[in-house]
Amino acid sequence: MESSARSTRMRDSGLPNASTVTVVPTIRLGQVAPRASLTDVQPESLSPPTETRQLLPAERASQNKLFGCNHLMPYRSRKLDVFLLGITIVISGQYVGWNSGFSAGIYGYLVAYVVVGLAFIILCCCMSEVSSVLPFAGGSYGIARCTLGFYPAFLIGCCETLEYIAAVATITVNLVKLTITFMPSLNDVQPVLCLFVYMTSLYAHVVGNRVFWQLNAVVGIFTLIFLVVYCVGALPYSSLEAKPIVDGGATFTNGFMGLVQTFPSAAWFFLGVEALNFACDDLEHPKRDIPLAQVPCIMTLFVTGIAVVLVTLSLPFDGLGELQNATVPLNKGFQLMFGTDSNAVTLLSLPSLYGAIFGLMWGYGKLLHAMASSRLLPEVLTRLSRRHGTQSISLVFGSAVSYLLCLVMFYYPDITGDIFSVCLMFAFMSYAGQCIGYVSLRLKYKELRSSKFRSPFGIVGAVYAALVWVLGIISIASFQNNNGKELVIFNSVAVGLTIFYFAYAKNRQILSDQERRVLLIAHVLRIQSQRKRRQRQQSKQVGKDGTPANLMSPMAEGESTRQSQKNSLNQVIKPTMAAITAPMRDAGVVPTTPLHQVLPVGVPHAACGYTPGKIDVWLLGITIVIGGQYFGWNLGLAAGVMSFATSFLIITAGFVLFCCSAAEVTGALPFAGGAYGLARCTLGFYPGFLIGCCDALEYTACVATTMTSLVGLLVQMVPKCYGYEPLVGLLLYILALAVQVRGSRAFWLCNKVIGIASIGILLVFGFGNLAHIDVARSPLHNRNDYFLNGTAGVVRMLPYAAWFYGGIESLNLAGNDMPSPTTTIPVAQVACVLTLFGTGALTLFVVVALPLSGSIHDLSADLAVLNPGFQLLLGVSSRVATLLSIPATYGVACGFMWSSSKLIYSMALSGLLPPVFTRLSGSYGTSYVAMMVGALISYGLCLWVFYDPVVGNDMLLVCMLAAFLSYAGQCVGYVAFKVLYPELAQSKFPSPFGIGGAIVSLLVWIIGIVSIVGFQERSAAVTTGTAVVIGLVSAFYVGYARKRQRFSPDERSVLMIAHVAKVNRSNVRRDSIQQRSVNGSTTTASAKRRSTVYGTEADAKGNSSEEDGDSSRHAQRKGTKVQPEQTVMLPTATATVTNSTWGASTKASIMSKGSSG
Repeated sequence: MESSARSTRMRDSGLPNASTVTVVPTIRLGQVAPRASLTDVQPESLSPPTETRQLLPAERASQNKLFGCNHLMPYRSRKLDVFLLGITIVISGQYVGWNSGFSAGIYGYLVAYVVVGLAFIILCCCMSEVSSVLPFAGGSYGIARCTLGFYPAFLIGCCETLEYIAAVATITVNLVKLTITFMPSLNDVQPVLCLFVYMTSLYAHVVGNRVFWQLNAVVGIFTLIFLVVYCVGALPYSSLEAKPIVDGGATFTNGFMGLVQTFPSAAWFFLGVEALNFACDDLEHPKRDIPLAQVPCIMTLFVTGIAVVLVTLSLPFDGLGELQNATVPLNKGFQLMFGTDSNAVTLLSLPSLYGAIFGLMWGYGKLLHAMASSRLLPEVLTRLSRRHGTQSISLVFGSAVSYLLCLVMFYYPDITGDIFSVCLMFAFMSYAGQCIGYVSLRLKYKELRSSKFRSPFGIVGAVYAALVWVLGIISIASFQNNNGKELVIFNSVAVGLTIFYFAYAKNRQILSDQERRVLLIAHVLRIQSQRKRRQRQQSKQVGKDGTPANLMSPMAEGESTRQSQKNSLNQVIKPTMAAITAPMRDAGVVPTTPLHQVLPVGVPHAACGYTPGKIDVWLLGITIVIGGQYFGWNLGLAAGVMSFATSFLIITAGFVLFCCSAAEVTGALPFAGGAYGLARCTLGFYPGFLIGCCDALEYTACVATTMTSLVGLLVQMVPKCYGYEPLVGLLLYILALAVQVRGSRAFWLCNKVIGIASIGILLVFGFGNLAHIDVARSPLHNRNDYFLNGTAGVVRMLPYAAWFYGGIESLNLAGNDMPSPTTTIPVAQVACVLTLFGTGALTLFVVVALPLSGSIHDLSADLAVLNPGFQLLLGVSSRVATLLSIPATYGVACGFMWSSSKLIYSMALSGLLPPVFTRLSGSYGTSYVAMMVGALISYGLCLWVFYDPVVGNDMLLVCMLAAFLSYAGQCVGYVAFKVLYPELAQSKFPSPFGIGGAIVSLLVWIIGIVSIVGFQERSAAVTTGTAVVIGLVSAFYVGYARKRQRFSPDERSVLMIAHVAKVNRSNVRRDSIQQRSVNGSTTTASAKRRSTVYGTEADAKGNSSEEDGDSSRHAQRKGTKVQPEQTVMLPTATATVTNSTWGASTKASIMSKGSSG
């Protein structure tokens, strides 16, 4: 009886609707389906079976008993219900709260609305695409665990949860305050009113099912109708001559900064629409219905939002100030329509606020329950209501936290605005995480392109949306005039969550049933893609020399052991390598030979006989970069000492993380062609070309900027040279070119001398002046000069702080100049950036701590910023002191000239530039054409600066903008490479910061780009000039390079290495997937076991107990538990299975497909 009752409950609880039951065909141990490949499984085959039948009366009675009463039968929601749920959650933001954004002016607010609205549309399209393939109902944290890792996913899930909790608290307080306006007698019982709102909403959620969805439909329909009535009914009272429009309001108040400041108000129009993905479990066909509900919902909200803004603007308000300060901006229109007072029409806005509370409460209840199912939160939150089957505990817990926030806002009203801002900051963090997860998922599982709904914006749209969310975070942290309160609160909460994760959740977390189902589907999709790519590569490469194409097949017909698979792989790798390297051998080129040894016929080998080591590469980095600590950086002191020090620390963190990531890539794939080679492997050919051009622009502009400063120093030292600056600059270029063309030993010897001299002089300056520090007479004494422009000043000075490290990434270009770049370059690069941090911090401290006769502004305008220290230390004149800065400054120009020539030569080898740039010197084997062309362009920029000095600072900013764009592309490429080629973990220098460090570095570069584009005095000129250059090179790519590009010898070797490493790991991943996909096992030690996994036969041999031990250890690492065998009774089917971590629905789907196969 007990077994029968258990079977009945399982059957009934898995019903797709109230009157049907799924029939699962019987499959028993030993029943083997016809042999098929795991990659033959289609994604659609992972959906539940569709064969249904009507319930018998006894079964319906049992189900009624299970759910408590007849009217609470399971309600299967439809896409219209989910659409109305989105309206219910979001539309209150169009009734109240949005009008404060007019502080940026009418046009500024409209632009912000379009920018943020488009970002929300893209976000919904991306999440709909993911849901149409992986309908995970646990929120963004589930996808983030698949892509970004467990700790970032935990933070993203908590951010989304706190967003909903804080939003409910904020809206409840507003709802009660509006109620008080027409019922003043209730003013003293506001906490009781808040409690009443929570209790009534909680009741509908705990009862759930049909009650929840019907109440949601009523609220959604009425709030949408009220808004449409407002927009249509207020039109007769609207006019383009209304005061808010004609009284000077149609401007961009505060320019770009005002635009960014109003992002939170614009986001209030759409907050919460992403929660619709939680409804995957409530729909019978979520893959189809979620996109059909979510995308129309966001489009409807976008249209109604812009209609509300335009109609309200044209109403007869007494100026834009009255509209901006109105508590309920729609009241004016309703009053004109109905002829009533303000208190009466306020009633029309209350249902929307209550609906938002109702909908967002559903969101945090779903999310808390899902995270608790993954043991990220206490397991008690997973308990369901015995009578109604709803997430009662998680709903009550989330509502209790939200109500506590209400009480805090009631007793401390001044904090209400801060809670609202923190709510939006949590939202923006969650949205950014979802966009990054989508990009990672598209790169890792490209079968998302075959989903039932495909985002029309793709990865580019997701990147745009992520940038908008980053700007939103910056807006809240820096532009709300709250002295950074929101940032302090957010950081405090993040620290608390981090402590909770490492103290509690980290060692308890598991993969929930839904997560395992999503991961399994994702892995099957990835295997299909890998097989298709291998077959295409095999047909192109191996087929050329007659090697059988089926050797690369990962699932070759016939039974074979893992060793035989490796042997087959070895049989194909060798001829494949031979086929690829044959053309290179015919040309006399060996891929493993450094390019500097590949010389034209007749060139003596001694010409390239010098082999640089770690010290040489380290000194090369010092030579390229350290000149930036002698001049130029002091422009950042104009924002204040502490502001610039903060910028310096932020930029330092970005460069350290960036160099570790670049060193890891070089430790595995030492490609000497610059960042464009990695980008071509990961981001595509056109983005790779743009990144290469950004690098080239950075190096060329840096040479021009440095040469201009060097000529200025020489003229300051020798005034007779004034008026001959172009000639002096030309002589310096010729001298640098002579050393570059000579190359080899001459170049590295010159680099060593300049590097040692530069760092030696700087150390003498720093340590020697420690005895002369006098804080009382230095800029440090005046605390008013610490933060002159607040956070905006910190952001503004990031480009000048980056001058301390600009160019450090170019050390990777030396990969072909040494026999073992995988060990030499990473060590030298990381040591170099740490050395530069030490010298930079020392220099900055000493300069601002020395006694000065002028102000901080005088110090920021000094061309030779180290001169006062040299004069004080050595007792020399200003001219002699200037002489000490010349070697480092000239070294920067020579170093960047070397970098630009290397990059131009490498891009020409790939066909991205004319082949004339690949010509080598007959005597020295150096790429003299590339050097001369790069120097000629740079000298032309110098002449421009000489005859128009205003352009000088713009040139520095253009250089930094190109650098930040390149660095951001390299960080994205590193993340993509880590995802696509996990073998980078075997690099001889693994980055200690991993993907998380690259993402942090990427955020620094994005903020740097924002700094140049929006915070500089001549941002428009710098941005326009850079955009023109990018447009020109894009036209060049389309007209010339796109059809001529090819893989250079170095690129072919790198791509082949990556491909072989990827194939080598495919066996391990395939075995792991098969092991997790086996749905039956026996305990016989010597028996040959066969198990059917989606129609695929997997043979297992050997010691059974040893394999079981491996499986147990693997499960423990995943946070799951391995239970003894037990028999599970399913409707019309009996099978002996291992009680693994798979969900019951996944097992049923597997058995159904295995039997039907």
